Amino acid sequence: MFWVPVLVAWLQEPGGAVYGWEDRSGARIQVRTLEGAQVAALHLVVGTGGWAESRERHGFRHLLEHLVALGPERDLDRKLEAVGGGLTADTYRDASHFRIWGPAKAMGTLVAALAELLRPPMLSEALIRRELEVLREEEELRDSESLAGGLLWQMAFGEAGLDPFGDLETMGGASPEQLQGLWSALFAGRNLVLVACVPDRPQEWADEIRRRVSWPRGDRRASVQRREARPFAWARSDRLVGEYRAAPVRGLDSEETAEALAAALLLSSKLDGGRVLYTPSDRPSLVIVGETRSSRRLAEGWQKALDGWRPADGAAAAQWAARWLESQLEDPLRAGLWYGVATVQGRASAPDDLLQRLRGLSSGAVRRGLERFGADKAYLLTGEGR
Repeated sequence: MFWVPVLVAWLQEPGGAVYGWEDRSGARIQVRTLEGAQVAALHLVVGTGGWAESRERHGFRHLLEHLVALGPERDLDRKLEAVGGGLTADTYRDASHFRIWGPAKAMGTLVAALAELLRPPMLSEALIRRELEVLREEEELRDSESLAGGLLWQMAFGEAGLDPFGDLETMGGASPEQLQGLWSALFAGRNLVLVACVPDRPQEWADEIRRRVSWPRGDRRASVQRREARPFAWARSDRLVGEYRAAPVRGLDSEETAEALAAALLLSSKLDGGRVLYTPSDRPSLVIVGETRSSRRLAEGWQKALDGWRPADGAAAAQWAARWLESQLEDPLRAGLWYGVATVQGRASAPDDLLQRLRGLSSGAVRRGLERFGADKAYLLTGEGR
């Protein structure tokens, strides 16, 4: 395979030393050395390629993710489990994420699994029906956090914020030909990014990837679908429990993202069932904070945090947020999503830039972030379920 190394950089950031190149297909590959990592993980991030989610095809990407993760022979999970590894797959609004992981000594098996993921899937109506049953079971198991995220995104961005889980009835109308066409549109060229997080021997991993993996060609790029926040709103839902607030932010490494993340972590720490939801993206997005056990405590906790504000609270929150992101970027099972999404969106350094912002965040900036979750600046959702 012809290849051109375009970047060799030895970084001191938590993301580790990175060796990267661009395949002639346009796919971009990074091998990141995370010293002390207990496992190796290969993160394949597939951008949306200009393919916008719509009500007419709501969930097609999620269904395709399930079908691709099976592998061409429907045995990828078995092969990986045999060496003590595994595979997970997730569909987000701006990308799909396939994570292959296992012991570093199983390098050959892990890279071979990646090569299988990139082969065109063999689809049939029977296989689609089977995966739809799996998706129905998955939907029944969705927790309040997942449901709240989907509802808040749609409140904030309308159709551009549709829940990537999808609509089962709509997915039921997908044909093998439609899904094959979607695979060809998405699994192509610069729409593909691989982030390999390994404990050591980066050159050996790079050589193994170049030797075994064939990248589909194409000129697809990450989605440029316009996404603009709507006026702030409040809603109730009997499908979930708790209370949730979402602050709109722009840019993965923007000042408002750093402020909102630090404030959300601070606020969640003061709640019994506190949660923070954020998916890395360089596009308009949401930072969500939730109280999963009560529909009243979040509002009370937010007001109490403002009324009793101390500069020391903000300084501690900024340090905590920086340590939290460091832990994400040092974890081989998590770092690849951050760097992969940033790279497919053309902002490879954005996770490291966000970390620098968090490290330099002032106490006043954290308070501004806290104010972003006020009723006049955020989207509010209250659960009425038991």
